[in-house]
Order: sequence, then C-alpha cells, then structure tokens
Amino acid sequence: MAADDGRALTWSVDDEFVATIDDDGLLTGCHVGETNIVAVDSKGGKACAKVVVEPKYNLYTEPCIQWGDTKEQVKGLDKRELLDEDDNTILLKADGSADYVLYTFEDGGLKAVGILIGTSYTKASVNFLFERYEYLGYADDIYVFTDRKGLSVLVQVYSAKYIMILYCKDPSSKSMNVNNAEAFDAVLSQDVLALLPE
Repeated sequence: MAADDGRALTWSVDDEFVATIDDDGLLTGCHVGETNIVAVDSKGGKACAKVVVEPKYNLYTEPCIQWGDTKEQVKGLDKRELLDEDDNTILLKADGSADYVLYTFEDGGLKAVGILIGTSYTKASVNFLFERYEYLGYADDIYVFTDRKGLSVLVQVYSAKYIMILYCKDPSSKSMNVNNAEAFDAVLSQDVLALLPE
C-alpha cells in the first residue's frame, strides 16, 4: 500500500495475538485486547495507532488472576458478593450469566479459579473464550484454551446443571497436552466441592 504521496508503506502490529495486519494494511481482529499498529513509509516516516478489539460475548467478568495472591488480596480485588469461604477457598456470587466464582489457594497463594455457569450457556461460553484465548483442542470432554502467557482455561461439564470454566497455570503453554482431567481433580478437592452447589 502507498501513502497519499505515493511512498510505499510497511505495516506491522505489536501483538499478533490481538490482531494481524497484511501488506495492504488490512487489519484482522484475533482476540479481545489492545495493541498498536505501525505504518512505516519508504523514507522512514512512521505513524502508530492504538487498536482495540472488542468482544461480542460478555457472559461474565473474568476473574482477578495474579498467581500467588493471598485470599485477602483477591477479596480486595474481586468485589463480587462473598457467599462462603474456608482456609483454601473463596466462593463468590458471579455476575452476568455465570452463577459462581470459586478461587482456590495452595500454600497461601492463588492456585486456580473456577466459574460455574449453566449448561444452557455451554456454546456461548466456548464462544466467549474463543474471543479471548487461543483454542488448543478438545479431548476427554474438556475444551482447552491458552493466553500464550502461562494461563490455561479449561471447560468441562461439572454436573447436569453447570459447566466449569477453570483458569489455572499453564506450565507448558504452547505445547500443552489437551488431556487435562487431572487439572480439575487437583483443583476440585473434596473440601472445595463441599462449598459448591449441587
């Protein structure tokens, strides 16, 4: 593509996870977020612009995730209604279409976060996550997503009434194995399950 005065332009984008741009300057949104696009002309002139990719699906507010945060830090960040808690768990009333938010802790630090949402929202939940994360695959009844920065998001039917969307650390990010049933088992201990609705 050329500038108004005929100089050739080279296009780039700071974060290709959020958006991509082709040689003609055609921008394509990939995932919800913000990035910058840059145009450089053949004489070295440069222009930048911020781009925001907005979501279509807004089922719930995503959890506050800072690995290692204490329960008190999480309660200070996530202001949704506290329903119950014990030494290693916080259960909150969710917003939007979700029902519950479950924060679990290990050795005093945040380990994982679960969102319980009605099974009638299964398709919308998967679309919600497709907009925000990279889809890695489906196996053993679990959808697997990543943010490419160390976060895994797993989706599995929890009961006849709910699906669980589980946010957890992803130690291997891009090369993650899609068999993640053990992640649910590790997070959803019997003590945690006792706090959840039937």
